[in-house]
Amino acid sequence: MPTGRKLATVTDEPQSLFGSKTVEIGGTTYTLHELNGKVYDECVELAREPDGVNTVVLLKFMVEKSIEPKMSMAQINELPMSKRRDLIEAVNDLHFPPVGKALNA
Repeated sequence: MPTGRKLATVTDEPQSLFGSKTVEIGGTTYTLHELNGKVYDECVELAREPDGVNTVVLLKFMVEKSIEPKMSMAQINELPMSKRRDLIEAVNDLHFPPVGKALNA
């Protein structure tokens, strides 16, 4: 049943050396860019806890570092959960594509 709310739309962008994906939220198109190894490693360290890396926190830091226009972690956390999930899923698929799915295909 339609609610009148805009849904988030995730699309693949043309691939270059670094991939990107777009997510539309409330009429604004956000582009998530693939991170380089140095920035990814920084995100891993920020998400490190005594018993290992918190992967949920890791993905949120990856969203914050890769999104344009920029959003702070506070802004990301204030999004409706479904929209935040769309961003996290896009950054996860961008950096960790399913086995057998080439990024540049």
